[in-house]
Amino acid sequence: MKGFYDRLKTMLEQEPSVRMAVSVEGEHPGMQVLWSDPEIWTSGDRELAEQWVAQLRDAVSGSCVQLENDRIFMQRYSAQPELVILGGGHISRELVSFGKQIGFRVTVVDDREEFASEERFPDADRVICGAYDQVFEKLPETPVGYYVVVTRGHLGDKECVRRILQRPFRYAGMIGSRRKVAQTKKDLKAEGFADSLLEQLHAPIGLDIGAVTPEEIAVSIAAELIQVKNRETVQVMDEKALEALLKPEEKILAMIVEKKGSAPRGAGACMVITEKGAAAGTIGGGAIEYEVQKHGLAMLREKRETDLKAYQLNNIHSAGLGMICGGSNEIFFLRL
Repeated sequence: MKGFYDRLKTMLEQEPSVRMAVSVEGEHPGMQVLWSDPEIWTSGDRELAEQWVAQLRDAVSGSCVQLENDRIFMQRYSAQPELVILGGGHISRELVSFGKQIGFRVTVVDDREEFASEERFPDADRVICGAYDQVFEKLPETPVGYYVVVTRGHLGDKECVRRILQRPFRYAGMIGSRRKVAQTKKDLKAEGFADSLLEQLHAPIGLDIGAVTPEEIAVSIAAELIQVKNRETVQVMDEKALEALLKPEEKILAMIVEKKGSAPRGAGACMVITEKGAAAGTIGGGAIEYEVQKHGLAMLREKRETDLKAYQLNNIHSAGLGMICGGSNEIFFLRL
């Protein structure tokens, strides 16, 4: 089983998204399948896994499907998205905080030492100082890369955009007036960049909300990042949960396989529970997470392989759990 999650980690590093299916009840409870065309990995029978994949290709992500004698949950996962902010000015200082809050790993780059410091950006995951025509060698390519270009000048902006367009990206945005943007695109087109590629550049950057101050501009950029990120029904695989899945100790994977109403987390969100009671990842926090953790620990003590449990979060039960939302979550438990 460890090899299964090792493969998931590798695939997430290489692909924009990876599909994962698991039987939550039926003839093969707990059997898991990973695929990203043409590759298929499974914790169970290979021939059966291929049959599942063929039947699940058009399934809605984050849903359960009945396939013969198994109820299968299917979800598309992506790695945690990477936000690279090129330029360390006032807008960047505000954007780092927003980026972390909306689920990005954040890197800040500037070619000036006084602007590329951990003291200036304490919330960033990484701060790099380097010339813009060289620093991209230190930025690994990723299919979930989001790039925000806010350097101090036109030449720096153009150099960064040139480098970004030569690699995979989910989002690329550049600050500047319409005149500056038009000139940049004209120059890059003359260098051989295709119109179809240049049209993917978000410039001027951010949603048009009349932003003026650095704080407001950062809000408009963050809003556009959210807009692009949420266009696809892809669940981000929690990095801490994946790290826990890779460890050799016995554990329980608790995963939301069906959400109804206004429960806090959607289908595909998962948490890993260890014998020591530690938990990695989240399925919504609060008292429901405490109840799930208790159930996972009981399964570990009793050596139970799988379970499927519904948590009703209607107004009456929510009060008892310390919740203020309605709806319900159905959670699948798998011992690993």
